[in-house]
Amino acid sequence: KGPEVTQILQGALDDQHHEVRVAAAKALGKLGHLDGMSVLVADLEQGDYIARRDAAAALGSIGSSNAVPALLEGLRDRHRIVRSECAEALGVIGNADAVPLMKR
Repeated sequence: KGPEVTQILQGALDDQHHEVRVAAAKALGKLGHLDGMSVLVADLEQGDYIARRDAAAALGSIGSSNAVPALLEGLRDRHRIVRSECAEALGVIGNADAVPLMKR
């Protein structure tokens, strides 16, 4: 949990592989650092559908309400699996704003 670990994880946020970025962001979130959220939001907005799905799941596991706007937007994704992960993440975070969008 020391600063060395945090520094290594922060460096991994720039990795070319989305799986590494997601794992680093999740680990940072569990340590109480929200540094990786912007990387996950970027993956949710512009990655391929697997990266978008993984980013949504990671944002849910971090559980920060800062992720809600991006996850709400993700409910409109063209891929069902991404929409599903966004809905699940919003449920974990506990945001009532998602309920009307999920009823459509």
